[in-house]
Amino acid sequence: MDLHVVDDTGHNAISTAVRVMQSREALDYLLANGVAVKLDSPGYDPLDRVLLNLVNDSFRTSASVSPWVRTLIDHGAPIEASHLQVMELLRLDRSAVYSDVVKEVPELARST
Repeated sequence: MDLHVVDDTGHNAISTAVRVMQSREALDYLLANGVAVKLDSPGYDPLDRVLLNLVNDSFRTSASVSPWVRTLIDHGAPIEASHLQVMELLRLDRSAVYSDVVKEVPELARST
């Protein structure tokens, strides 16, 4: 199996792993084998998907998501305007979770 395949919609194996967020071991394996954290296609990238899981799933906690975010950033996922926009939605809808995430990943705090 080629871990680096990108499908017709521009998603790779990391995109799939973060969409379901079932196994950090799978994410670590993909990263250790050089699968890209930043996609060349337009649309949601893996970091967007992880952050959107917090916005769209009220059962997700910052403790369950922050390690995924930190791992992606530590492996080269750039923080872009779309990520800050999702964080703003999180700040407005789930302020305690937003605060917890920015404590763990201060790069995602909105600029003043």
